[in-house]
Amino acid sequence: MAQLSVYISNLTVGDDDGDTMFAWVDLPASDDVLAEAFGTTKKCTYEVWDYEAPFSLSGYSMEELNRIANLAIEKQAYASYFSCLDELIDRGFYEDLIQVLYEIDKIGLMQ
Repeated sequence: MAQLSVYISNLTVGDDDGDTMFAWVDLPASDDVLAEAFGTTKKCTYEVWDYEAPFSLSGYSMEELNRIANLAIEKQAYASYFSCLDELIDRGFYEDLIQVLYEIDKIGLMQ
């Protein structure tokens, strides 16, 4: 399975000049990884600016991104279908990646 990575901004803490800080992190990302990437142990809010994944990772919180990554690891037997997940969500079959990944083994993609 391909590694899921996100380029995120820290919306809570800026650098010494007050500018927004950005970092690439691999998912799932622990609090320690985020603290190292942004130099703070504060609870922060993040925004996804870019990602490397077979499906869209925009619009999810860090907690949701970690859940998505863990589900993708758990469901890696279905990795060849990951590129179709956005379309299933766009067509209204599922609300989000968490739901479709959780139920990927129940959908009729395998024939």
